[in-house]
Amino acid sequence: MDTFNTKSLALQAQKKLLSKMASKAVVAVLVDDTSSEVLDELYRATREFTRSRKEAQKMLKNLVKVALKLGLLLRGDQLGGEELALLRASATGRCLAMTAVSFQQVDFTFDRRVLAAGLLECRDLLHQAVGPT
Repeated sequence: MDTFNTKSLALQAQKKLLSKMASKAVVAVLVDDTSSEVLDELYRATREFTRSRKEAQKMLKNLVKVALKLGLLLRGDQLGGEELALLRASATGRCLAMTAVSFQQVDFTFDRRVLAAGLLECRDLLHQAVGPT
């Protein structure tokens, strides 16, 4: 049986295109001002914490790619039960980003355990969403 599906092919092409275009200029077009400010603060906090510009850029680029792909899937009504778990991971990631930003903005509030627990929770949610490999 032929399982070719044009909608699926178009979605794959869009995801591939987004993965190649996750630059700051493209993000400015696709992300609103508030989200952009949060991502900028997250980048600064990550760069300060890791002391590596390259690592901070890589982490933020991957975060943007995942968020854009999830948005694309959500817009195309392509999300099932497992994929909705990814949305929970995204919401947890957003909360974690806001926590990191607040740690950077308010002196003497940084707590590595809070960030580590949030990252572990995101990892577990992503593993649940992806399922056994």
